[in-house]
Amino acid sequence: MPEESPSGRMMSSWPLPCHINEYPKMLFELLHKVKSRPITLKQLTSQVAKERGLSEKWVINSLRPGLIYTGLAEIDKDGVLHLTELGEQVLRTRDYKLVIQSLIERIWGIREILLLLQNGSMTITDLYANFKKLGSTWEKPHQIEFRLRWLRGFGAVRRRERHYELTELGKQLADSLRSFRIEMEPLVREETREEPQEMQEEDSEPDHDLIKRGLLDIGRIEGYYVLEEYPMNRFRLDVVWKRVPTGNPVKVFEVQIKGNFYEALAKLKHAWDIWNSQIFLVTTEEFESQARWLVEGSFHEIKEIIKIINWRNIRRYGKLIKKLQRLRRELGF
Repeated sequence: MPEESPSGRMMSSWPLPCHINEYPKMLFELLHKVKSRPITLKQLTSQVAKERGLSEKWVINSLRPGLIYTGLAEIDKDGVLHLTELGEQVLRTRDYKLVIQSLIERIWGIREILLLLQNGSMTITDLYANFKKLGSTWEKPHQIEFRLRWLRGFGAVRRRERHYELTELGKQLADSLRSFRIEMEPLVREETREEPQEMQEEDSEPDHDLIKRGLLDIGRIEGYYVLEEYPMNRFRLDVVWKRVPTGNPVKVFEVQIKGNFYEALAKLKHAWDIWNSQIFLVTTEEFESQARWLVEGSFHEIKEIIKIINWRNIRRYGKLIKKLQRLRRELGF
């Protein structure tokens, strides 16, 4: 089982079996081979190894991350490769941006490189030092070099002598990450983190910021792009979860432990109206009846849509999902 980051992104990457300038052509050829006839990963590996004069071991190390980890292809129960919906779209449109967005979502370190280079050009040594600060255990910078090859091959990064910098495409992608407040993911093992004391004690009082933090942590573990204070017209939403950085929120949360419940429900209703998001109101035992009364009356349109959640259940679920994540890593699932 390949190693994953806490958010589920793959830790392993590998260059394509070609020169950087051939990356788009090579990837599209591979996707075409998968689409054109039934072929297993082993058969494709053997074919590419012969064409390129490379060892099969090297090629399979390249194809597995390049096709499977990126979400462009999948293997069925008979071992046959098939293009995913994303793979079909990439082959049809030849859109480089789709490839990079998939790398950002699925391979740890791609997003981090884009955000680091947004601060200015860097050498491999500079990037390696920053990755060490994020908790990387890589003994050598090869994995960074492999990621840079993908980013250079698809036009997001260029090299000037020993320094790497963002292209216009790379700047657009990095800007989109920052505008949605998507940050670098430190590789800090959950068991080394101490939960805030307020979250450990069953009889603690609800805290708006701690509840939001819990929703953000759960979303990250579930594999979403998580954002707080997300703008929606003249409003700001407490927490949203997205599947992709440029997509609409699929889950929207308002945390209301006191104050204006009418406004919170109005925001959630508007999110459902414009994005068809799943909507959640997190509140306390004290105010749950008030929220349900409003949903039965003024906001009856979302009566069957909205989920009203006790804040303690968010805390309980957060603890359980972190325990499950640790157990999955121990078992190698």
